[in-house]
Amino acid sequence: MPIFNPHRYTLEEGGMKQTDEQQLAFKREADPKGLLNPGKMITWDNPDFDFKADGRFLFQGLR
Repeated sequence: MPIFNPHRYTLEEGGMKQTDEQQLAFKREADPKGLLNPGKMITWDNPDFDFKADGRFLFQGLR
């Protein structure tokens, strides 16, 4: 049984899925300026984020 973390703010940190290139391409087409749900996709805001470092992603807009 898969378990997801509902206490995380971003799509990737919740454990449900990792953003792939197809999803990013659709977001670029549908929301080119990133105005919808800002801070919800780590790979949109920081494509070089190191998921293996086990650090937390802090979206600048939430500070």
